[in-house]
Amino acid sequence: MTHAALSATRVMATCATIGQAVGTAAYIAVREGISPHGVYENHLCELKNTLMRDDCYLPFNTYQFGCLTKNAKLSSDCPGFENIRNGKSRPIDGEDNGWLGNKGSYLEYKFDSPAYITEVRIIFDSDLNRKDRPMVSNKYLDDMPAAVAESMVKAFDVIAVNEGAESVVASINNNYQRLVIVPCGITAESIKLVTKETWGAPKCHVFSFEVI
Repeated sequence: MTHAALSATRVMATCATIGQAVGTAAYIAVREGISPHGVYENHLCELKNTLMRDDCYLPFNTYQFGCLTKNAKLSSDCPGFENIRNGKSRPIDGEDNGWLGNKGSYLEYKFDSPAYITEVRIIFDSDLNRKDRPMVSNKYLDDMPAAVAESMVKAFDVIAVNEGAESVVASINNNYQRLVIVPCGITAESIKLVTKETWGAPKCHVFSFEVI
C-alpha cells in the first residue's frame, strides 16, 4: 500500500469514528430532549460508554461493564480470563488485554441467583494491527482476495445453565465479525462461552465477554 493510500485509509477510519460518535450523541439528545451541548454537559460518560460498548476505540478511556457482568463469578479452564472484563478490548502499550484459550476452552459467568439475560456481547481478535488490512482505498484485479484474520474465532457456542440443565443459546460456525451480539431473552444460573475454532490461529483470542 502506498503512503497516500495508507493516509486515505486512516482518514476514512477517523471519519467513520466521528460519524458514529455524532450519531450516538444525536440519539441521546433526541431521547432526552436536550441540545448537543446538553449531551456534553450531562451525558458525556454515557456517550463514551455507549460508543465503547459498540466497540468504538476511545484512547485513555475504559469501558464500564454493567453490574450483572461485574458481580458474576468468572471462571475458565485457561489463565488470564479476568482480562475479558477489564474494559480494554485491544492490545494497548504492550498489554494484550485478552484471553487466550484452547479450541474447546470456555469462559463462564455464574450468578448468585438466576438472572434474566437479554444478550451476550463478545469481542474477538480481528488482528487490527496486521499489515494486510482488507480496508484499502485502491485495489487491482490481480490482488489477492481479502481474507478473515487468522486470529478471529470462527466457531463458538453460547451455553446457558438453568436448574442444572444446559441449553445451547447459539452455535456459530462461520463467524467473521469482531463484535458479536447474541440475543438471549432467557433466565440462567450461568452463561458459558465455548471457543471451538479459529480461521487459522492455534489459540482462540477473546477481548471481551459481557452479559446484559
